[in-house]
Amino acid sequence: MMTFETFAWMYWDSLELNVPYVIRDTGGEFEMAEIGTYNHNVISICWKGITAIDGELCAVIDFTAIDNLITLEMDFMKSKGTEQYWGTTWVSLKTRNIEKAVMYGGVMLDCEIRGLPQNYLAKTVRELYVEPIK
Repeated sequence: MMTFETFAWMYWDSLELNVPYVIRDTGGEFEMAEIGTYNHNVISICWKGITAIDGELCAVIDFTAIDNLITLEMDFMKSKGTEQYWGTTWVSLKTRNIEKAVMYGGVMLDCEIRGLPQNYLAKTVRELYVEPIK
């Protein structure tokens, strides 16, 4: 949810119609609950237009974050890889509420598991949807 909220609200004043805005203040690499690190590469958001959802005029904001680096290290495994995610958030022009959001993503990891003779590749795919409860 934080991803949707950040891209919907934090950069609102920086967006121009159909002009990609590159977010440079991602904070760089950060620790993930003492199991590894995550480092955003390039995040881009773009106001693509205006549409109506249930009679509410909304800004259509697309976002992409490609080739983000991940390292994980736990007692039984080590892995390195990359994550990509992208999606769209529909934000009310009147209230600035998020009326709807969708995000797709994937992670590819090279995993070394203690006790296994060789590394293996792991792939995770996700789809997230946010809509108001009616």
